Amino acid sequence: MDRREEKVNDAYEEIETNMKLLGATGIEDKLQDGVPQCIERLIQAGIKIWVLTGDKVETAFNIGLSCRLLTNEMEIYTIEEENENDVMQRLDQVRKEMIQKIQQLFSVKIEDPTKRLDWKDWGIDEMKFDQYRKASSNIEQTNHNQRDDGFTTMNTYSQNQEQFEGFGLLITGQALVHALTDKDISADHSLSKPHL
Repeated sequence: MDRREEKVNDAYEEIETNMKLLGATGIEDKLQDGVPQCIERLIQAGIKIWVLTGDKVETAFNIGLSCRLLTNEMEIYTIEEENENDVMQRLDQVRKEMIQKIQQLFSVKIEDPTKRLDWKDWGIDEMKFDQYRKASSNIEQTNHNQRDDGFTTMNTYSQNQEQFEGFGLLITGQALVHALTDKDISADHSLSKPHL
């Protein structure tokens, strides 16, 4: 079949547009066999996963590593603030750092940093991100594009000798309560529907 990969991607886009799938499961004490591999594959497929634990941040981090939700190559952010204003300031800081990292690694310019963070807005699809993570050589191809939506994409692919496997967020229960209940914070940062 000619252009099979392109046609499959087009089918994914059509089927998965505005699709919401929510699942929940419980894990007690020890991970069952195959759970880390399953989580790793779901993440590779571009599925966003949240894990809630009743643990301290350090313990939650170790659980994230053991179930392969987090890796040592990820940019890990923690939000441990206890009051609403501090949570809002920390979320703003994390957002700015994420934007800076994405601009640096993928050579994109985000004209409006107040927009919802989404890979597709920057011309970075999951396959390109996966190629970046798995690349072992320094390859650079540059093609500048100005788009109508305020984003300038340069589509530069460069390994830059730096490993990067995405972002991880560790947030305490108290901070999460503020992040999900304050309308201003939720609207600005979309924690209830993470895209990064």
